Amino acid sequence: MRYPCTRIVAVAVLGLAGSLLLAGCSGTPSDPTNAAAGTASSSRSTSAASPAGGGSAVSACRLVTVSDATTAMGEPMTQSGGTAADCIYAATADQGQQLLVHEFLDQTNMNNVIQQLESSSEHVDGLGDDAFWNGTIDTMFVRTGTRGFTITSTSLGAKTPTDPDAPKPAMVNLATTALSNF
Repeated sequence: MRYPCTRIVAVAVLGLAGSLLLAGCSGTPSDPTNAAAGTASSSRSTSAASPAGGGSAVSACRLVTVSDATTAMGEPMTQSGGTAADCIYAATADQGQQLLVHEFLDQTNMNNVIQQLESSSEHVDGLGDDAFWNGTIDTMFVRTGTRGFTITSTSLGAKTPTDPDAPKPAMVNLATTALSNF
């Protein structure tokens, strides 16, 4: 039965995302670059808003809409949280079913994820400069230039316990949409 393993993997993924979020907050309070990134408005120039020098750090929620999340997950979703680096969507019927969008705000954290996940993942052609799918933890990674993002479902794989790659088409479609907003 895959469901208990999915819960363990979901906790591990959320732990990884949390540690990445904390690592992204490593700047000192007196660092004006990090202060600007946290208060950037959507009309700011892209180079000033992101520590990586590209894209707006306003919110990872700009990458995926509630409607996009609903389509990918196959059930009504709501935005349940968000920061500059993360956006969380939860199913309206079961808040435990979530979708996490994480934007890497620096190259180091993105490289750490690539090193940890790439060898056990399947590359996806035609999506950014590099993309891969990891069916074990229901995570899609996309990199373009020195920027990247992940989209992780904590429950999509549990809907098809005998086929861990069943969520892949929905996640690739969602990543394609997110890339157009990146």
